[in-house]
Amino acid sequence: MNQFTRERRELVNKYFIETPERPGSGIWIALITVFIVPVIKGYLQASLSGGFLIIIGLTGIYIVIQQLRKIIKRYRAACNRGEPKATDKEMDDWLDIGCSEIVEEAKRRLGIENDDIIASPLMLDRPGAKSSVTSGNDGKLRFSHHDIFLLFLTTHKIAIYICAFDLEIGEILEDSTTEFALKDVTNLETRKVTMNAGISKVKGLQTLSLYTSGSNAISVDYLYPQDAENTIKAIRKLLQEYKDKYGNY
Repeated sequence: MNQFTRERRELVNKYFIETPERPGSGIWIALITVFIVPVIKGYLQASLSGGFLIIIGLTGIYIVIQQLRKIIKRYRAACNRGEPKATDKEMDDWLDIGCSEIVEEAKRRLGIENDDIIASPLMLDRPGAKSSVTSGNDGKLRFSHHDIFLLFLTTHKIAIYICAFDLEIGEILEDSTTEFALKDVTNLETRKVTMNAGISKVKGLQTLSLYTSGSNAISVDYLYPQDAENTIKAIRKLLQEYKDKYGNY
């Protein structure tokens, strides 16, 4: 692992660690002020009771300062665990680069050329089983490990590439490929679901199911991209055109 990868891994990892709020100083200033009062009174009294007031005041100030130092130490340690973190833009840029590389790797693994593809590839994404999940400053849900589903439609087949992508290091951890002849595909179906990702529940997911000859050939849960429905409609249309041209499945 090179220096760039180590730095990126740390930035991505810390992205999912909440940065603590800065401790308020008002209460501590008030407490110190409370203990300063007996010190002042003690100095103004040339008596034994004045000495006791000074001791009580200084002891209180010492205790408050020691507690404040512990809180500041814990705060700094918590900040170091969560900072510096990647920005929302850096997370998105790294994912965009990774997705572009995944598309090229998918075409290589499936043996598909650009001329073979007759519709825009359908890329679906969801958090991996062990992924960290959080919302960015922009409210967008992001996660550290991605399960990517990529569907290519060619003249006579549907080619599918599935991979586990680690955003921390920008690498594909594992992948698999599947192909279905268009004549065997009967339907594409979607429905809403909710899934668990670590301790978080991820809502806004859809399940895409592909059926062949009356059976469920493949099913995948995914975050619903804005263009997914249009792409799915396009695939259904092409499937229908294939059916009309070459006959029933």
